[in-house]
Amino acid sequence: MITKRVLLELIQNRLAGGDAPSDLQGKYPKPVISRLVSMVYADLASQNKKMVRNMALPYECTVMTANGQYYIVLPVSPINGLAGIVWVSKGQKYFPVSQGIEEANIMSYLLPMIKCSVDRIVGNKMYFSANPNETKIDLQILPDFNALSDNDNVCVEGMQSQMFSMVLQMMRDQASPIEEIYNNRVADTDKPTQPAK
Repeated sequence: MITKRVLLELIQNRLAGGDAPSDLQGKYPKPVISRLVSMVYADLASQNKKMVRNMALPYECTVMTANGQYYIVLPVSPINGLAGIVWVSKGQKYFPVSQGIEEANIMSYLLPMIKCSVDRIVGNKMYFSANPNETKIDLQILPDFNALSDNDNVCVEGMQSQMFSMVLQMMRDQASPIEEIYNNRVADTDKPTQPAK
């Protein structure tokens, strides 16, 4: 595991071509790289959740209730909504996570013995379908990369080269339209005259 700051510096150095001085690194600002890495994580998570599952971080949250609904306030924003919730449990009790309304309906039909599951996220709150009968819940969350602080650990083992190449490709894609705007075709009549010799 490495910290978010170290990961961003590694990508920044790679983009700049090695251990670059700070003025060259300035061409690749960390906030831009952070946004791109967040997009890469979201893409990887939507393609293959198992690939990024080792980035999941553990949290313990308190169950709250309001208007007959049971929820927890999420400590960090999960990537891709409910798809970023890897595991919800307490001891030997496991709470399944529905990936949408259709899946929640199918689960209630196929597994009527499940009394409580996680069925939605609204803002920073994750709601249960019924009373979980617990005061504390353990979560494994794939956090949105931008929601992490610079000193939070991230786990990218096995994804470094793929992640670097995706970020490099996005940086190139962003740079190419700027180069295409440049146009040096100016009519000879509009060019300044050369000074007399």
